[in-house]
Amino acid sequence: MKQLKHVVPAIIFATIFGCSEKPKQELQISVAADLNPEAKTIVTEAWPKIKQACPGLNKYASSLQFDGIEENFSYAPEHAQRVSIKFKIPDNDQNIPLNYVANGHTCYLEVSRDGKTLTVDKNACKAVCLDKEIHGTSYGNNQLVLSLQ
Repeated sequence: MKQLKHVVPAIIFATIFGCSEKPKQELQISVAADLNPEAKTIVTEAWPKIKQACPGLNKYASSLQFDGIEENFSYAPEHAQRVSIKFKIPDNDQNIPLNYVANGHTCYLEVSRDGKTLTVDKNACKAVCLDKEIHGTSYGNNQLVLSLQ
């Protein structure tokens, strides 16, 4: 009976403090085998930094549908060459705050060819990335440019 006296409070403590929190989901991407090798390297090295710069990506991971990786090296001017990581947000998402106006958008997280900057154009995608409301029209006046160094 004396042992039971210590076990019951331990179970209650574990239930309240140890088991009540859901495990955090982490947003995953997959790099296609046929992706340009340089683009693969850029994405592989930048992805952990992107998740750090964009706290909303992991927070809303269950709402973001990975939609591929693209690069524009063969046709874009040198200053505009990027690797884009694409995500779709469902039209009927209930997880991302409605004031982010993100439902139905496709977001492009664009990494510069040198891997030093991340650019996000749409305000809805900026809001998800930063996990804060962004005011203005869909594309706003300013790109979100974050350092990945």
